[in-house]
Amino acid sequence: DCSILRLKTGTPDSSQHSAPSLCFGNILFNMESSQPGKARVDPEKKPSLSMASRLFQNLFLAFGITYILGCAFLLTVFCLACIPFILPFGGIRLVQRLAEFLAYTLWFQIVTFTEKYAGWEVNFSGDKLPPFESVVLISNHRWVLDWVFIFSLAARKGRLSCVKFFVKSSVLWVPGIGQGLYVLGSVFLNRDWTKDFASITKAFENLKNRKMPFWLITFLEGTRLTPKKLQSSQEFAKKKDLPVLKHVLLPRTKGFVATIKALREKKEAQAVYDVTLLYHGNRQEPSFLDFTGYLFGTITRRPQVHLHVRRFPIDQLPTDEKALADWCTQIWIEKDQLVETFMHTGKMPQAYASSLTFPSG
Repeated sequence: DCSILRLKTGTPDSSQHSAPSLCFGNILFNMESSQPGKARVDPEKKPSLSMASRLFQNLFLAFGITYILGCAFLLTVFCLACIPFILPFGGIRLVQRLAEFLAYTLWFQIVTFTEKYAGWEVNFSGDKLPPFESVVLISNHRWVLDWVFIFSLAARKGRLSCVKFFVKSSVLWVPGIGQGLYVLGSVFLNRDWTKDFASITKAFENLKNRKMPFWLITFLEGTRLTPKKLQSSQEFAKKKDLPVLKHVLLPRTKGFVATIKALREKKEAQAVYDVTLLYHGNRQEPSFLDFTGYLFGTITRRPQVHLHVRRFPIDQLPTDEKALADWCTQIWIEKDQLVETFMHTGKMPQAYASSLTFPSG
């Protein structure tokens, strides 16, 4: 029988909170609370799991991925099937509303699982953001699941249903996900500037015509951080006489400049949010098993992710294209310095708590 263990809280500080123990088979895991503001690293010695437990964890992850893809596909099919019935009454805007509602039902499940069940501690620092803004969100890119934690931020600001992405055109052919992102109004890029500029312009025309709020998310580095890619980025910077960054890749500024120019002209966005993502122990790229590692006991402390956010009103950004590109590069220099400071101190400046209310049950 599974019994609840007395939870360790580290210190009697009132900021500590406890979480319930979970039982899988004959394995009992204690969800230990962590002290905010401090970096966590995985212990060197991890609990040894049986082959059956590891197999169960892999099957659980496979089921989770299948569930997300399956739900995305079914929700997209349902939305497309409803178009002939609702288009004559509410037009394309009502179709968009339906698509956003269906997306919200799936994405909030992902956020709930990540924070409530998988045990991820999402830490915020920097500027406190107002709710319900339409913004462009730029971020560094460290892991294939970075978007999950940006969803956590969007959920806290009332914009989870309004999330849209700049994504590679190849994603369009991923069953469920690609078609769903298309219906939601995401921008698909070919890395061919002539085609991409036309796609960006058309997407923003649609946003303006439909008068829909949005969080437009773009990873300006264009790819995830790895040691090999970092080395290539540094070599490119030296050749072009650009700043050599140690912890992030150089941003690709051309698309960002075109985006801000178009949104400024259409007066559709209020601000640019700059997000710096860091994982516990400053790991460059956690594995998929790390995502549910605390739930299954392969790591003994709650995994942490840090989001440092800065808000820049869009009307205060440079209007000259070169000056705007230089501004973006300067943001990445400061981002690199922030990562360096975090590696030495284990803390983010201006940290604050931001809770999220989950459905009961």
